[in-house]
This record gives sequence, structure tokens and C-alpha cells, in this order.
Amino acid sequence: MRFLMAGLPDREAAVLEAFIGMSRRGATCERLRGTRLPASAAAAGDHCIVDLSGLDMPAWSVDREARLKALLDGRSAVIIVPPGEGGGWLSASSRAAIRQPAAWVQKPCTTEAVRAALDQILGGSPTQAVASPALSRAGWRPSLEGLTLATGAIAALDEAFPQVRQKSFLRLLTDALDRQRPCELRVSNVQVLIVEPRRGWVASSVPPSLLARLARGEHPAEAILVREFSEAQACERARALGPRQELGTFMWQRCIDAWRGGAGGPASRDLAIRLDACPDFTRLAAPAPVHLQLAAICLKTPQSFSALRRLFPRHDAADIALFFVGAVLSGAARVLPLGAAPQAAPAVDPSPRRRGFFRALLDKLF
Repeated sequence: MRFLMAGLPDREAAVLEAFIGMSRRGATCERLRGTRLPASAAAAGDHCIVDLSGLDMPAWSVDREARLKALLDGRSAVIIVPPGEGGGWLSASSRAAIRQPAAWVQKPCTTEAVRAALDQILGGSPTQAVASPALSRAGWRPSLEGLTLATGAIAALDEAFPQVRQKSFLRLLTDALDRQRPCELRVSNVQVLIVEPRRGWVASSVPPSLLARLARGEHPAEAILVREFSEAQACERARALGPRQELGTFMWQRCIDAWRGGAGGPASRDLAIRLDACPDFTRLAAPAPVHLQLAAICLKTPQSFSALRRLFPRHDAADIALFFVGAVLSGAARVLPLGAAPQAAPAVDPSPRRRGFFRALLDKLF
């Protein structure tokens, strides 16, 4: 499934790409640069997302209607129109002239409106979020994507956010990642966690509620017994525990749990990261709304903690710190020398006059 995006500024397009990537597994986006419609545009994408203001077509005219039809070339589309009267695009005759399936979204709009528009042009059948299937014991197999932290990553996190590993359970998990060997964390006689960093999975008989309490420091983790295994032993023991989970998502969720338990706080020193993959926030319980914005920006260029603090002055520094810690410990990001991250862009103007479609979208995510 491919989307052609036209008329969207880079930052807004990046956020929408991340949004589509989370809600439409396997979808890809192609950006149309500028306001001129190249001849090759008709060959790109199965569906279109068009911001008419960005294409210099805020008000309807016969010529602009023809240009829009040429761009869509019969493909279904989400069409973003100006606020108020919609520039004349929302009249019955104007909409009827666009014969292919089209969903009209007026600025400013909500995330729900964007989701509904995508569902409408795709026949009301959104791609379901991919969850770990309930594998049978006979069909159980380890993942081929390991979770490897670069040398010095944990030390860098300790220097920037020393409060993180003050939580005993998180410290046990990060130590397991650092050793890069399969191990068992035995919480009790019947509650066991098997971690296999090199294959990128975790299997557990520990209830999620207890995992959250352990991460928050509300349940003693000092009595947890840790034992290393060979890969074959780990796989054999994990079969008895049921379906495996993706280790990166598991680690990010434990970071969120730890933040709820007071692990969040100001950075002791700056930290720079490069995000290599967009986290699947749909699998996480209660991620911070700003995290999708941060992911969209960090996917494009390396960023430092201080730069993002200046870029998002209205957001809690603890939420930005959580993004950095979760991204690194989940394997989605790598730590960089501070000089590798660019200087921050000017801070976002929070005044209502700048509130547009994507400002509303970003403020209402999740």
C-alpha cells in the first residue's frame, strides 16, 4: 500500500508518515515536492493525501479542479481543505466532480477525523496492528532480530539519566542486555522471565501487573535470582512459558512503568541519539503523546536532548527523557557523540494563531 503525499510541509509529512506507519502496517509514503505536479506523479502511490493549501489551491476554481483531478488520476484520496467555508471545495457540485473515492478533511481537525478518512478511502478496513501471535508450543521459534546495545550506551544513559538504573528491576534487565547472553530472572518459584537479547525475544510467566510494579519499584526486585543459559536451554525453558514477546517493546514498556514510579527527572548531562526505526507505539500502554512527534523528527536527523527541549518548550522534560531512554534500551536508537547532533530549530510558537491541521493532530494524538 503506497500513499502519495502532496502539499504537506516536511515536518507535517514526517509526522503523518509515522502515523500511517503505526496504523497501516506495511504502508509506504512518497512525498511530492513543491506545488507543481510532475508528469510522473500519476505513477506514484495507490492512494493520495493532498493538502490543497500547500498546493496553492486553497479556493476552488475550474482550473484548480482540473489540476486536482490530474494529480489524483482516479486514485482514492484524503483531501485536506481550508477552514471556514473550505474555499468552495466542500460544495456538493465540487465534491461530486471528484469521481473517485475521496474523504474531505477540514482544517483544523482531530486525529479521529484523519483515521476515519483513511478508513473511508480504504473501504473501512484498516490494517490491523500486528501483535505477537499466540504461537503453539510446537510452532514456537525465536526471532532472528536481536537487541544489541552499542558499547558505552548504558554508561552514557547512566551519566545522562542516573535515576533510571536506580530502579533495581530495570538495572537487572539492562545488565542482561549488556551481557548479551540468554538468562532467566526468577521472581518466584512459579514466576519466571527468560530474556534472549541476541534473538530479540522475552518469554514470561510474570503477570503484566507485577512487571509494572517491579519496574516502578513497588515490589522488591533484590530477591530476583538471575541465571545464564545456553541458547538451546533458553529456548527449551521458554517453550513452557507460552508465547514469546518482542524484547524491544517489552523494554520500552518497562521504561514507561519506571517513569510512573518516579524514575523521570532532569538530565544530568546532554545526550544525542540517532533513531534507526520508528517504535510501534500502538503496542505500548500509555506512551506520552509527544513521543510520536519526537520519533518523526529523530528519524530524519540525529537529535540531542537539549535540542529537543528547546524545540518543545511546552512539553515536560521528563517525557522527552523517557523517549531517549526507551529508544536506546529498546534498540530503536543508538547513542552518538554530542557533536553529531545538529543545533535545535527555533522553539515552536505556542500561540493559537499558528494552530493548524497538524498542530491539532499532534496535540490530540493518543
